[in-house]
Amino acid sequence: DEIIHTLAYCESRNREKIVNEKDYGSASIGYLQFKVQTFVHFGRRYGLPHDNPFDKEQQIAIAKEMIKEGRWEHWKVCFKKMGLNYE
Repeated sequence: DEIIHTLAYCESRNREKIVNEKDYGSASIGYLQFKVQTFVHFGRRYGLPHDNPFDKEQQIAIAKEMIKEGRWEHWKVCFKKMGLNYE
């Protein structure tokens, strides 16, 4: 949980309703700055709720599973800033 909350601070300063319109071609949104298509894809993959990409708890649940699976690259800039190296 500490990694998720530190990551969220890096990504959004803990803001749930934030939108970054200019993030590599499409918007990143919410607490953990998901792209909508990434949020939906992994929500489906893990069988987790994914009907509201601004929902903090949905983002956290999906992110935890992604990180467990080694898919931290979605947040590679913040992981590096946090001093974590999962390569």
